[in-house]
Amino acid sequence: MKNLKRSLGILAFTFLMIGSIFAQGEKPNREEMEQKMKVMKVSFITEQLDFTEDEAMAFWPVYNNYEDEMKALRPSKGKEERPNVEELSDGEIEGMIMEKFAKEFKKTQVQEVYFEKFKLVLPMQKILKLYKAEQAFKKEIIAKFKERKQGL
Repeated sequence: MKNLKRSLGILAFTFLMIGSIFAQGEKPNREEMEQKMKVMKVSFITEQLDFTEDEAMAFWPVYNNYEDEMKALRPSKGKEERPNVEELSDGEIEGMIMEKFAKEFKKTQVQEVYFEKFKLVLPMQKILKLYKAEQAFKKEIIAKFKERKQGL
């Protein structure tokens, strides 16, 4: 019963946070948005995995490091000028594609390293739930953005 109340509380908090982000009339800055998204993601994952206190204490520092490493591999958020494909040489195109492959390979390496670290702090079932929760969270956020965009 105690876990049910806690889970319902976390779920309600998550939906309130999601609602507050999408209900704002003015656009929050990127830093505020990232912070709110992080809070929502932590809440969502916590609710989905139903951590014990010991699991949570061991898991979150590892997961935060994982998130930091994965974030470093994402493209910069600046408004980069995208080159016109018709103006690029075959060598430039090949270089761009090879760079993408290298980044994807590095992401896979980071994921493999952290899978080993997750195994030290969580049972396998919860690791699988973690990966599923990450995907479900992404889908939920994308759906909310689409819903908001259609409402404008």
